[in-house]
Amino acid sequence: MLDDDSEKKILSFWKKGKIFEKLKEKNKKSNLRFSYFDGPPGANGKQHIGHAFNRVLKDIYMRFYALSGHAQRSQPGFDCMGLPVELQVQKELGFNNKEDILNFGLRKFEQECMKAATKYVNDFILDSIRMGMWMNWDQTYYTYDNDYIMTQWSFFKKCHEKKLLYKGLKVVPWCSNCESTCSQLEVSEGYKEISDPSVYAKFKIKGKNEYLLVWTTTPWSLLGNTAVALNPEMDYSLIGHEGEKIWMGAKLIEKIESKLKTKLNPIITKSGKDLVGLEYEFYLGSKNKRKTVPESFVTDDEGTGFVHIAPAHGENDYECGIKHELESICAVNQKGKTDNTELFKNIYFRDASFEIMKDLKEKKLLFLKENIKHQYPHCWRCDNPLVYRTEKEWFLKTGPLKNKFLKEIKKIDWNTPHAKNSAENWYSNLRDWCISRKRYYDGALPFWECENCGELKVVGSYEELSKAKGLEKNYRLFKSYMDKAEFKCIKCSGIMHRVPEVADVWADSAVMPYATMQGKGKEYFNKWFPADFILEAREQIIHWFYTMMYAGVVMEGKSPYKSVVCTGMITDKEGNKLSKSKGNALSLEEAGKKYGIDNLRYYYAKLPTWFNQPFAEELLKTPKNELSILYNSIVYAKTYLELMGYKNLESKKFDDYSKWIKSRLNKTIKIATEKLSTHYHREAIEAIKEFFINDFSRAYIKLIRPKLKKSYAGKDKESTMQTLYEVGLKTLQLMSPFTPFMSEELYASFYKKYEKEASIHLLDWPKANEKEIDEELEKEFSTASGKVETLLNMRAKENIKIRWPLSQAFIKDKLRDSMLEMISFLTNIKEIRIASQPMKGMIEQDQVYLNAKATDELKDEALLSEVSRAIQDYRKQKKFNVGDVKKITIKTSNAELIKLIKNNIESLKEATDSKLAIKNEASKQAILNAWNKKYEMGIE
Repeated sequence: MLDDDSEKKILSFWKKGKIFEKLKEKNKKSNLRFSYFDGPPGANGKQHIGHAFNRVLKDIYMRFYALSGHAQRSQPGFDCMGLPVELQVQKELGFNNKEDILNFGLRKFEQECMKAATKYVNDFILDSIRMGMWMNWDQTYYTYDNDYIMTQWSFFKKCHEKKLLYKGLKVVPWCSNCESTCSQLEVSEGYKEISDPSVYAKFKIKGKNEYLLVWTTTPWSLLGNTAVALNPEMDYSLIGHEGEKIWMGAKLIEKIESKLKTKLNPIITKSGKDLVGLEYEFYLGSKNKRKTVPESFVTDDEGTGFVHIAPAHGENDYECGIKHELESICAVNQKGKTDNTELFKNIYFRDASFEIMKDLKEKKLLFLKENIKHQYPHCWRCDNPLVYRTEKEWFLKTGPLKNKFLKEIKKIDWNTPHAKNSAENWYSNLRDWCISRKRYYDGALPFWECENCGELKVVGSYEELSKAKGLEKNYRLFKSYMDKAEFKCIKCSGIMHRVPEVADVWADSAVMPYATMQGKGKEYFNKWFPADFILEAREQIIHWFYTMMYAGVVMEGKSPYKSVVCTGMITDKEGNKLSKSKGNALSLEEAGKKYGIDNLRYYYAKLPTWFNQPFAEELLKTPKNELSILYNSIVYAKTYLELMGYKNLESKKFDDYSKWIKSRLNKTIKIATEKLSTHYHREAIEAIKEFFINDFSRAYIKLIRPKLKKSYAGKDKESTMQTLYEVGLKTLQLMSPFTPFMSEELYASFYKKYEKEASIHLLDWPKANEKEIDEELEKEFSTASGKVETLLNMRAKENIKIRWPLSQAFIKDKLRDSMLEMISFLTNIKEIRIASQPMKGMIEQDQVYLNAKATDELKDEALLSEVSRAIQDYRKQKKFNVGDVKKITIKTSNAELIKLIKNNIESLKEATDSKLAIKNEASKQAILNAWNKKYEMGIE
């Protein structure tokens, strides 16, 4: 197997020999094409083994299609803007908030962000190259480039023209640390289980000595309460408790009793319809009326049957507020502090919950309090708990495009039903896309509003922008530059100022196909759009896949990709996300030194793609052992072909063993090609593995060993060598997308001198020869293999070593002579015959009969086999090479053994590549056991 230094030497060979460039040139004029879009990763550090999972799989497909003669467009790129970069720089500069950024200087901060964004790009590229990734690194794109951002502007312009763009006051998930909103797609990835207070509060009905029992897990949101919702179709009971009368859902009484550990007695039960419109006294005080309103979303599954409504702090609440024309009080500001309230001012919203509970208790309005664990949204970038609050933001409508989205995703090959179901669920429940961020480092939103009449202008080209006043020379399409640009309003001649927000970072990656192919003409674009294939982590279904789909439907009226492969995440043993900062992730450099990159690539190729996979070092043992079998098999083929003076001659006559392995090889090529072409790499590598371990190594190589001797004079000598050469080479070709380093080294060590190409990666992908697939022969071979297994099992039960020859066995199946010879050779039984009836005096298993008795002649052969084995073990110990004839002396005082060796000295010499001498001298160096008789022997 290859170590880190060997793999790096191959990297150097590829670079100096310009192998990737030669492969691209070879396919340049091909009519076949493979279009692949690489989602831009954020280059915010060196890669670790978790990052390598989907990047290895991408490279497997890119190599396969290149070897199959497809012209490719494999342009890498990096996500260089947005909150991830901002927060990193903010931390490095020691800033606590947005004010610190403005005090530092927005222009300077943007420049620092650009530096940070490119700081790790080179490391990221080097890591990708180290894992064997072949991409056009000299054509890397960066999302902060002006041309890239301008493509995003043209997308927004198109959205505006299609009446999809609007500014609105909506309840949005807000991060108080970032002081910016998160979109629906970002929130979906940030839920965490936390403990929160569960509060049952009493709201007094106006003019009555009765209360509504209201349940909430966000007591702070009571500051924004303007109504209580109930279900008019539910029943509600008035219960007596400690001298008070309290309304609650009739079916929820038992649950509340279990929490109180006391009995509640209903006084009267009414339909919810009878309780609609009840006014209640808001305990925090307010002149505005508050009342109960009917809503079907209220259920009797949990809580009290009454839901407190704060229109500014919940999506359902917001819709309820619009429906019933409720007052909307946003009780939390952009910094997450309580606001617009007389009590509990300027308190962090989560801390305010405890102050409110304390106040409820003092006013004897706290009916019940407990803690619950539930899933709560957190910022996907900084891990801060989010708060839902109203904010004016810019949105793209999804409703008008929803049906088109659903039609397009049905056309896509999702590779797994899990991915398809996830996509259908996402697109069926879309909300409008919030594309604005109240931050600083991203493309400036190209929206200018008139200060007089409110007219909106959306800029979508350099030409339009050139007409602005105040535009600096050498500008960037960032906030600090664009905020100075002004337009004259064509409607009222007023001044138009740019809106203060920047774009959502997901809008950057959404336009990747258009931004990277701009200026190259429609013919070029149509050649590569839509992508034949994309592969990313499964969360991208609701992130990049979605935003790119949105842009594709708006810009081109169709999906920008045809097929998708989604990967899970590589985790640690406990299922935790890998992170260098947590100390549970190896870097690519460390992985290369410890395991070799090929070993990691092969391991990843065999994993189920959709599900998360725990990583542990012991899991690499099996892949390493399997690759060692292939490596040793190729070395074996190379060694014996060289010893026999192999010449690349075309043979026409092959024995059944060669016909069988060629049949299995071509069937494997066929399966691997079909599976890789339909993006089932795991099934492809499993078929290849099955072939090189069981067919090539454990079967064929064993069968042809007697023919790989210089003394062998059979007519099939040349054809056997030719088959061994062909099978070895094509196996390496099949493995080359998966293990490019090992395949290259083994090719260079032998096959290169017979082939015309400098690299195995410049050979054409092998094509299956259907004519050489012989199903009948394979079926017979399988039957014969079953008989071999049965006979070996029978030998083991009788404690007869495989090295000890037996005389005879009978089977019922009718097989051709070559299959009988195979059974004989692999079981060390001299004669295999077909019998139609049971054979008396023999041991039997599954209609296979074995003569397990040994004659004196067979016992002598067994002893010779033990001598030969001892000599071979000695040669291995001394690290003698195959074919190197060495002088070896056997020492023994056993007269029987001396006589046997002398009588068979020539055959022993040939079998062991040795010049043998015998000394009549006692030695206990080796104890030979043949048919339970022991012999002492020494070797030197």
